[in-house]
Amino acid sequence: MDQHTTLARRLAPEEISKGMFVAVLSITHEFIPFFCESISVFERGEPYRMAFLPDEDDARPLKVVAVCLPFVFVKDAQRHHRTLDVRRYRLAQIDRRFGRRYFKHTARTMEPARE
Repeated sequence: MDQHTTLARRLAPEEISKGMFVAVLSITHEFIPFFCESISVFERGEPYRMAFLPDEDDARPLKVVAVCLPFVFVKDAQRHHRTLDVRRYRLAQIDRRFGRRYFKHTARTMEPARE
């Protein structure tokens, strides 16, 4: 690995803090297993959980504005805000220099959100 390559680090919910740059690693969806061959799943009455990779919009770097677990309030480079539930979203910490560079470049090249 060269000097300019950094790695994203998977985060536990309690490690997330204000000002940190994060990205979504996976999104967990819950399904009722209607077409499952195993009867034991129905007997337990539990939903089936599957983790999916984020689409292009969900994979962009975000900046943490506030944390009140299990909720994380974030903003993207266009200043759109949203709340992520860490029971559903698996987050990774992005290198601070990478995050700042992404936000600076994206803010310059895209029109800011209008309120």
